[in-house]
Amino acid sequence: MRSGPLAVAADNRDLFRPAVPEDTTTPLRSAVRQAIACMHENYRETITLGRLAAEVFVSPFHFSRVFAKATGITPGRYLTAVRLFEAKRLLLTTSLTVSDIVCSVGYSSTGTFTSRFTRAVGMTPTQYRDPRVDEMLVALSPNLRRLPALPVLEAARAAAPAAGTG
Repeated sequence: MRSGPLAVAADNRDLFRPAVPEDTTTPLRSAVRQAIACMHENYRETITLGRLAAEVFVSPFHFSRVFAKATGITPGRYLTAVRLFEAKRLLLTTSLTVSDIVCSVGYSSTGTFTSRFTRAVGMTPTQYRDPRVDEMLVALSPNLRRLPALPVLEAARAAAPAAGTG
């Protein structure tokens, strides 16, 4: 899941609903859901592929393959998305320093965090915190701030000229 430069939300548990169908009748789907829950509950800590695999009693290689097949992304990318999502929320809603946020979302290196954040979001954490960024956010609500999905924007663009001709 790739974030746009202005995407942010207030509660990562609401946004990052597992992409795994609710059907937990197969042990592997249940294992993926359990691993996702583990990531959401423990993203502040060091989480390795081995730890996630051990949590669901499969080998790291098999777990990685099953997770990617069920969700469309690797466990590492999913965890990074959860951490960056929380970091964006903290940047816009708290006065914590970037260093404090780095530690609170599970990174031990400010450099690694800043590189990943900048690559994913399109600006540095300090730039993201700029009040002008908050002003540019759309779809504002108390619990969610995000850009509309691309199909919604494209549909609005396509409908705009038609609306003016009638």
